[in-house]
Amino acid sequence: MIHTDAAPLMTTGQAADVLGVSAPVVRAMIGRGELAGMQVAGRCYVDREQVEKLVAARRTVFSLTPAVSAMVAEVRTDFGPF
Repeated sequence: MIHTDAAPLMTTGQAADVLGVSAPVVRAMIGRGELAGMQVAGRCYVDREQVEKLVAARRTVFSLTPAVSAMVAEVRTDFGPF
């Protein structure tokens, strides 16, 4: 977890800032079950640790992208376009 002293919950706006998306996108992610959300006093909150895990997973995927591109190029060289 990145923010060890931070509150365990964050608003959809805060989550949007961390994820680099808009608050409506975060609410849509909640609606699709990609993030767990809860209503407290009329505001929607998400679990900070879950948001940070999603950020870490995205970093992993993006760091693998060059390696995957190289593998695809090698397959195309060996077997032609697919």
